[in-house]
Amino acid sequence: MILAAGCGNSGSHADAACMGGSGCGEMCELANTKGVGRFCTAGGGECNQNGAPFIFCTVDYVSGAPAYCTGPCSNDTDCGENAYCSGAGMGGRGCETMLCGGVPSVDAGVDAH
Repeated sequence: MILAAGCGNSGSHADAACMGGSGCGEMCELANTKGVGRFCTAGGGECNQNGAPFIFCTVDYVSGAPAYCTGPCSNDTDCGENAYCSGAGMGGRGCETMLCGGVPSVDAGVDAH
């Protein structure tokens, strides 16, 4: 199941009715099946709707960061498709969407399908 971020859903990207970008931290970006990558706002609670209680919004903790839902991880499979477990960032290992770039941790294989 892919979740929409305040916009419609037509597969892997938001529909034409969405009035924003669909890249890293942009308004129309959708989550993967684990909720990682969905656009969110500070204090908005969007990430709590993903069904995974460990998911939170990056900008709730780091002002100015790309705004997307993430969570802690120990390997790439914790993060789902088109995301990986990064050893860099907000003080620990966390899921990062492929759209936002970065470098996967050496000890975690990428699960991008």
